[in-house]
Amino acid sequence: MHATAVITGGTSGIGRAFARAFAERGYDIIITGRRRKVLEATAAEIRAATGRKVETTILELTDARRRSAFGEFLGARDDVEVLINNAGFGLSAEFDAEHLRRHLDMVEVHVRATLEFTAAVLPGMRKRRSGAIINVSSVAGFFPMPRGSIYSASKAFLISFSESLAMEVRKDGIRVQALCPGMTRTDFHDHMGVSGKEITQRRFLVWMSPERVVEASLGALRRNRVVCIPGVFNRVVARVFSHTPRRIYYRLVAGIRK
Repeated sequence: MHATAVITGGTSGIGRAFARAFAERGYDIIITGRRRKVLEATAAEIRAATGRKVETTILELTDARRRSAFGEFLGARDDVEVLINNAGFGLSAEFDAEHLRRHLDMVEVHVRATLEFTAAVLPGMRKRRSGAIINVSSVAGFFPMPRGSIYSASKAFLISFSESLAMEVRKDGIRVQALCPGMTRTDFHDHMGVSGKEITQRRFLVWMSPERVVEASLGALRRNRVVCIPGVFNRVVARVFSHTPRRIYYRLVAGIRK
């Protein structure tokens, strides 16, 4: 039986790049998504390119019943060697400008799904004394931003959770990573209702391709680096903002937002 890599949100962007990368490395693949046609097209493309087995699951991560069923499905398998909690979305609005349900949905997708799926695969990984879990966070997890309060908070949770879990399971041969990309060329911003083309033209931003983000992640995983921030620019920004006195930071952010 081949080792299997599970990628949530595997139909585009970073998730799709992860699926392709692990298939090329000889893994069978399970990808989830919400758009059946896109999901099946992605699976067919990876099968044709790599010859690997690719399973698909239509999964709405805000649905607790379906999320639970998928967790049970993962827990019943003994071949899940890699779990990538990649699915996520963003909101660009002040907290009270969005209905509370949307913020709670973000918590369900970013936090609860990650916890449930991680809990499902960990027993098997502990038994085999091998495995890897990559939680896709963001550089936004290092600094709060207006109009993105729950996004930044949920991504910060993923960083802290990943670091804590990595310390717990290292003795069992399991690697855990918090992947914290910066601006990445995907359809992420389009789904937020923000023009990706418009953002790309902002000169102070440095963009990376999903493939480069995944390459950095896998390199860090080989080196057992728990927190991976792809790109020199992103690492500098995360370090500077993390160590800036909060009073100064608030003023800087206010200036940027203007």
